[in-house]
Amino acid sequence: MRTSKSILCFLVATTAMFSAAMATPAATLKPLSVHPVQTVTFSGTGFGDNEAIDIYIDTADTLLAVSSATGTYSATVTIPASAQPGKHYITAIGRHTGDAAQAALTVTTPWLEMGFGAGHLDWNAYENTLTTANVSNLGVLWSATMYGGGGTPTIYGGHVFVGTEAGVVALSAATGAVLWTAAKTEFFYGDAAISGAYVYAASTSDNVYPLAIGNGAVHWSTKLPSFMYSSPVVAGGIVYVGCGDDKMYALSATTGAILWSYATGSYLESTPAVIGGVVYFGSNDDVFYALNATTGALLWSYTTGGHIEDSAAVFNGIAYVGADDDKVYALKTSGTNPGTLLWSTTTNGPIYTAPAYANNQVFVGTGDGSLYALNAASGSVNWSVATGGVYIRAPIVANGVVYASSQNDLLFAFNEANGAMLASGAPGASFIGGPAVSDGVLYLNTLGSNTYAFALGSGTDAVRAPKPASLRPDLSLKVTR
Repeated sequence: MRTSKSILCFLVATTAMFSAAMATPAATLKPLSVHPVQTVTFSGTGFGDNEAIDIYIDTADTLLAVSSATGTYSATVTIPASAQPGKHYITAIGRHTGDAAQAALTVTTPWLEMGFGAGHLDWNAYENTLTTANVSNLGVLWSATMYGGGGTPTIYGGHVFVGTEAGVVALSAATGAVLWTAAKTEFFYGDAAISGAYVYAASTSDNVYPLAIGNGAVHWSTKLPSFMYSSPVVAGGIVYVGCGDDKMYALSATTGAILWSYATGSYLESTPAVIGGVVYFGSNDDVFYALNATTGALLWSYTTGGHIEDSAAVFNGIAYVGADDDKVYALKTSGTNPGTLLWSTTTNGPIYTAPAYANNQVFVGTGDGSLYALNAASGSVNWSVATGGVYIRAPIVANGVVYASSQNDLLFAFNEANGAMLASGAPGASFIGGPAVSDGVLYLNTLGSNTYAFALGSGTDAVRAPKPASLRPDLSLKVTR
């Protein structure tokens, strides 16, 4: 009997080993959509036991992993900063068996909300297609006729979302074709915000909506007491939006229930920035506020010399705030004594729109048509340009280029380092919002007219899936465990 059991155990173990050896190599990748310099986890099964495995990003051997005793592995790889928008491939090849598995991912830099991210820096730090050398070669990829509100487009998942005077419109990012329209009887002045499966938008008819990205279906709607020029921001399952009844509101992103509100001394146009559990915003009562994001309790405030009509840029413990008293204020947001003034700089005109932050500089447009680049640490003027335009809108920054639009139909591109003008044009209508750059395309929404997409004529070459047999290992790589 013992002999039979021993034989049976031997057969079961042998069968398991044989099955493992014969298993087809497979791989999984998380997440499937990333921006340059983001990390992904590449896991696999069905490889040789304790086998060295080369991990390739497209055709470049990036790291050397080792499988477990059962032929599984998991490796973390960083997508190169130079990876162009579109599809790319991660491949695993066993050095001993030659077994291979491959998975595809998409490299993209979506513009998810006003200011690009929750800190409202208006800085796409991952853009790598448009450069100071080629931005002058931009041409119209498409234009779509809109009865537009003029806000900045939001870009995600092959869609461009635009607030108009006749609803929220979703356009194809590739062609400009209308995919759907929602809330057609309402005027949407601000920018939409993407979170999860929904597009969040606030109207001048007092309503806040999450709309399904795929078809525009209304998930819920919440009516507030007054109009909203502020753009909604979604963070930690909460929607934050400023209202014309002088209050900042926090709503449940799941149900639309009002969680709290905070009253200021005047109506709110400012879009909040939400960083580290704090909501930052300004009001037309000339005060900049910092509230607890969960409770709405006031943490601190600072009184400026003018109305604050747009968002602040919040980065590395400092909030950069523009006001219509012609000044930019830098306020401490972390450590001891938050709300302390670090510096203020006077410009030649009122500031109605949000500053941008990138690479230790603060960029701000003024009502006299000027654009300033300020030293973020001291507030000193690094450079300024007079555009000849009127009322420069919120500038944005991407890959060394500062883009700015003006109230009198002009669009500009400047060198971030020195303010040299790289390109200019006149799309033919004025702007309320600024431009957005995503995946090598410049998007712009004009007031009551067209939405535009500008791209380079040559486009970007698609990456083809490499054949594992064509890949060659880098024998200098050391094992990463």
